[in-house]
Amino acid sequence: KLYGCVVKGGEDITSVTFSSGTAVLIGNEANGLSSDTVAACEKITIKMSGKAESLNASVAAAIAMWELIK
Repeated sequence: KLYGCVVKGGEDITSVTFSSGTAVLIGNEANGLSSDTVAACEKITIKMSGKAESLNASVAAAIAMWELIK
């Protein structure tokens, strides 16, 4: 299964049950994933509180990897 990590509008990453063979795609800080890539994925979002708009790509990837192995 293919997931695309998006800033807004995706399913909360903490509520997803990841299975074997899953891939999570993370875009860069400036542009994110391309619209074609997002369209090909199930969208997930790392919910944040406060005023931050997005995470650094490496931080998002680390959180996603943590959620994948939980």
